Amino acid sequence: MTSVIVLKYKRDVDKSTGKIELQGSGAPQVLHVFERTEFSPMLTLFAEALIKHPEADAIIQRTDRDGLVPYNLERKTTDLFRTDPIAAITAMASPFGSPSTAVQRVKQEQEERTSPSGGLRVGYAILADGFGDELYARFDNERLKVECPCCGIWANTVGKHFKMECLNPKCSIFTKHVEFGSPTDKWATFKTADLLAMHSLRYYFPRTWNVGSWISWADLNDKYEQYKKEKASCP
Repeated sequence: MTSVIVLKYKRDVDKSTGKIELQGSGAPQVLHVFERTEFSPMLTLFAEALIKHPEADAIIQRTDRDGLVPYNLERKTTDLFRTDPIAAITAMASPFGSPSTAVQRVKQEQEERTSPSGGLRVGYAILADGFGDELYARFDNERLKVECPCCGIWANTVGKHFKMECLNPKCSIFTKHVEFGSPTDKWATFKTADLLAMHSLRYYFPRTWNVGSWISWADLNDKYEQYKKEKASCP
């Protein structure tokens, strides 16, 4: 019998409570138990379980009431959790529809970032891909969420929308309040110097100025020092 990783959870206001099981032949094996956990950290545990069990299928089961139908993740979505869990988690935690639709949206965004023929881009779409004293991260004005620059997972905003609190326990700035700017309802800005002062091992910036989705502290620091030298040399 094919093994399956099953995420079972129920919503408690804006948190989730449940467990992650490995099911197959024999009794289910409980891999993780969580209580009143943010959606993204819950999915992080789900991704870890899928990575540790590469042959298993994936199922998400809401347990809020009887009769809810389990959601069987398609193979592409399951593979994305294993190969690029940040992209999968970001997609699943987004407000843009079903999991499969959201994952496809993230893939399209990634292709557009690297495609020279992705169409005319103007305004903040261009600024967001620029490198300088401020770096851009995605912002969701409706949910008041900002993409954490250290782990890539949607984080909460605090106060007047201009402080971020990341609740991913594996993030280097877990529970710390970090200031950001919000020039639009889709983009937030972080001062590059402030990001470097966090001393995160790596940062999540899937922008055209970055080779991939991630950049190490050392590479970000070198790039910023070079930027400052070039800026100082300008008349």
